[in-house]
Formats: sequence, structure tokens, C-alpha cells
Amino acid sequence: MELQRSSRESSGKIRRAPAEPPPSRPCCGIIRSPGAARWRPGDHHGEFALATDIRFASLERAVLGKMEAGFAAVAGGGAGGRLPALVGRGRAFEILLGGEDYDGALAEKYGYVNRAIPDSEFEDFVTAYATRVSGWDHQAIAEIKGFINKYTRLPDEEFPLHSDAFWGAAGRPEFRSVAARLFDKGLQERGALEYNLGKDIAAIAQSA
Repeated sequence: MELQRSSRESSGKIRRAPAEPPPSRPCCGIIRSPGAARWRPGDHHGEFALATDIRFASLERAVLGKMEAGFAAVAGGGAGGRLPALVGRGRAFEILLGGEDYDGALAEKYGYVNRAIPDSEFEDFVTAYATRVSGWDHQAIAEIKGFINKYTRLPDEEFPLHSDAFWGAAGRPEFRSVAARLFDKGLQERGALEYNLGKDIAAIAQSA
């Protein structure tokens, strides 16, 4: 989820961010970031990470999380459809209802990412893996991907339901009130709130 201020910043109004790549077409293989995450993807890019087929994370630096519940909303990019297949039903509830951050080690334990790799080894590992996979026969890669997608991926028509639910919530006063308070505290600006959003959002969102 990526919120943007309107021109009337004091109003706390938001507008849609530029559209992200269609969530129904996950990337094949490894992408440098956030599929290979050495940093905090943030919520909007966290949706993109969930749309990739394979996710590697820096053990020391990666932070993932879904905090839309703090805005009185659902995740708009399909996390509710993708997370259960990765982490299981119970942990999907934990992540989406708790709205907390997950470091690389816990994300690996939960299945949120495939593997958490020590940062000093990260680039070499990802490069070696991507090089190895790219050397296989491309038809075989496509068929493997097709079968896995057939049995594990949510139907494409489901994803607009998530987006519509999020933007429906965005028009509610509860959402706008929380967004205004978070923007006042530095949401989407480089600073303490962005780096500690999973920890701080509850105190701000529940303060009214």
C-alpha cells in the first residue's frame, strides 16, 4: 500500500498512487529488489515482494510487514490471497491482523521468504542462484512455473476484490483520521516512523 498526500496536506486526504505492475503476473525467478530484499521493502513494495515467485532476504537488514489493519483497511495488493499459501492460514492472520514488522530470520522461519542470507554473502548467493537457474532449458522453466502456479496461485479475478476493498476503506473517516496522524508523524518520509512503523503504528492509530 502506498499512500500519497493530496495538495491540501493538512486535510489528510489521500489519492491513489501510480499503479503497480499487475499483481496477477508474478515475476519469474529472482529480481534484485524487493524479491531479493536487503532493505525494508515497505508496504507497497511488500505487495510486490509477495507477487514474486522466489524471495531471498538479507538476514540482518530485511524487514517485511503488512500494516493496513492500522488504517482500518485490508491489504489492497492481494496479500490476503497470497500469504496463506506461503505461511499458512494462522500465520497469515497473525501478519495481517497484527500489523507488525518481521525481520529476515523470522520471515524465513514463517515462510514469508524462501531464505534469509547473511548480508556479507547476499549478493554472491543471489547472483549464483540466478545464474544457475537461467542456464536451464527455458521451456522446462516455463512448464515448472506453470504447474506450480496452477495448483497454488489465486485466480486473477480475485485480486481486484482486494484493491476495491482497500480503496473503499480509504474513503472512510477512520482511515483518513489515521492517515492524517501518520503523515504528521512522518509517514513515507525517511525517518524514525518509516523504520519502526510496525512497532509505532498501533500507538498512533489507536490514540484517538
